[in-house]
Parts: sequence; structure tokens; C-alpha cells
Amino acid sequence: MTAADGEVSPAPVFFGANPACVSYAGRPVSRPLAAEEDLARALVDGLGQAERAAAVVAGQAPGDIRGRRHYYRVQGDDLLIEYDTTDDGNHAHTVLRRPRSDFGDDVLAAHYSREHNSREHNS
Repeated sequence: MTAADGEVSPAPVFFGANPACVSYAGRPVSRPLAAEEDLARALVDGLGQAERAAAVVAGQAPGDIRGRRHYYRVQGDDLLIEYDTTDDGNHAHTVLRRPRSDFGDDVLAAHYSREHNSREHNS
């Protein structure tokens, strides 16, 4: 987190879980990133045919992704969200980035322009 003048920039954010799912007696006991995975699946399942065609970049997973492995990405002009499982699908990562303000660039730039003269920071 970057905080300056009462503003907070939380990006980038990275979460990982290994294992992504802990099971007991064949049932999941803990899925730390369950909400992220389930929400993405619900989003794709709710897309119409044209929306799904625009959202899905490949109809078949690459050869090294099989069974429970999966990946998704939501990307806009200033937003990037990725979710990726590795190995057998039981090691997950999710990332949130704001490319224009990662590491608080926007918050710090605003602080400098308000509170400090530009001559101080150009030397």
C-alpha cells in the first residue's frame, strides 16, 4: 500500500495459495482463493454467445494445461486482473494491477504537485 495525503493506492496486489484447495474425505475443507475463482467462472458462464466469443481467446487450452489447470485475465485500459493455477491446478496466484498507478505513482505525483515545488524533485 502507498498512502499520501489521506489517499491510498493498493496496487499491485498479489495473492497466492499453495495448496489452492485442502480436502478431507474427498471434500474441500479450505479454498483460500475460492471467491476469485468462483466469481470468474460465474462471469464466463453468464456471458452471451457474442460476449463469450470476445472474452475467450482460445477454445482449447495449450498442451501443458490439462485437467484442473486454468487461467483467466480481465484487462482494461487501467486494470489488469489475472488468476492462474499451476502444476496440477492446486497452486493458485491472483494479481490485481492498475498499470497507470502501480506502486502509488498517481498518489505520489499528486502529492508532489500539491505539496512540493517541482524544482526540488527535478534536481
